[in-house]
Amino acid sequence: MTGGTELTRPVPVAGTELVDLVDWARAHAADGDGRCSVLFEILDDSGRAAHGEAPPAVPAGAGYRMFREAVGLVRRLRAAEADRSSGNWIFFRLETSATWYTVERCYDWWPAWMPRCRYAGPSVRALHREMRRRAPEYRPPWADLLPMSEQAS
Repeated sequence: MTGGTELTRPVPVAGTELVDLVDWARAHAADGDGRCSVLFEILDDSGRAAHGEAPPAVPAGAGYRMFREAVGLVRRLRAAEADRSSGNWIFFRLETSATWYTVERCYDWWPAWMPRCRYAGPSVRALHREMRRRAPEYRPPWADLLPMSEQAS
C-alpha cells in the first residue's frame, strides 16, 4: 500500500461538506490566522486524525471532543464524495490559510504524509470491504493480496 500510486478518477465536486471542514480547520488555527493542517485516515468502521505542519489549537481538555467533531465532518465529506464505481478515499489531507485551502485524497495508497505506527492503520477487513465495493478497474494492484472473503480477514 505504501508503494502504490493513485489511479485516475474524477475529482469530486466541492460541496457544503468540504466548506464545513475548511471552516472548522480555519476556526481551529493555532495562531488565529486560518493556517491549519490536518490529516485523516477514514474507513467504514475506523477513523484516525493527525496534525500536519500547522496543527490545530487544542484547548486543554478538548482534544477528544475536537477529534470527534473533526472526524464527523470528514465522514460526512467522505460519504458525499463517494462514487459507486471508483469508491471512497481512505486518506485525506487538508491545509488551510485565511484565503486558500488545498486537499489531497488518497484512494489507493498510503501517503508518506500520513503517520504510520505499529497499532494504527487500515484493517484488512475494512480494506476488503472498500475494495469489494469498487469496480474492478478502480482496485489497486495490492487489492489482490486481500483475503477473498471478509470472514477470512
